[in-house]
Amino acid sequence: MNHQHICPFCSSLLLSHIRSGKLYWFCPHCYQEIPYGIENNNYQKTLIVKEEEKKIEGKRNHGLRNSLPPEMLLDQVTKLASRRYFEEYLQSQWQRMVKEQEHISLMILALELSKSLQYSGDKELFETYLKQFANIIVSVAKRPSDLVARYESEKFMVLLPYTHGSVALHLADEIERKFIDLKISSDKHQHQILSYRLGVASVNPNPQLSPESLIQTAFSALSQATVKGDDLVIFYATI
Repeated sequence: MNHQHICPFCSSLLLSHIRSGKLYWFCPHCYQEIPYGIENNNYQKTLIVKEEEKKIEGKRNHGLRNSLPPEMLLDQVTKLASRRYFEEYLQSQWQRMVKEQEHISLMILALELSKSLQYSGDKELFETYLKQFANIIVSVAKRPSDLVARYESEKFMVLLPYTHGSVALHLADEIERKFIDLKISSDKHQHQILSYRLGVASVNPNPQLSPESLIQTAFSALSQATVKGDDLVIFYATI
């Protein structure tokens, strides 16, 4: 079989698809896009360069982590990245995407729990659902450069560098499928999770835009999803 049809990231079979009038290979397993028509050996060389760059970026991120007090790195309930760390990481990745002219996407997920649970005072059960929801997101956004953070009480951010909006939507669909399983399980135990809302924003950043514009657009998408009023809504916006 032609190795050009094998994903160099996970070795799964690639599918051909068209976006913006251009052909790409798309991996349905790890959701990576690969330029169409690039010879495998040349692409392997490109990957080697990318890996070296990621190692350098990893050292930078390690320095970023070391610059913050330990209690500011993680959310103490979900053990996800904190809002402060998310904001720092977004700044660094935004600059990187501008330099490399790559897409970056952001998902905002708002979990909606039943009012009876919110007002019950059962803090342990409330935190259990937050942890379960966080685990779902992490199981999907698991690439080395992906970052999942607890942004507010029941809101989560998923930052996806090197990711076009179409790929982010595939990831959102996977989160939705796993959330349905969680909801069915919770209903069996008479613990009501109402739903969640999800907003997606994606951009190929340039010096005229700011990281805050990505957050604002994702929040606008989340607001539109909430207005729809359905049980599970995914709304996509781009800037």
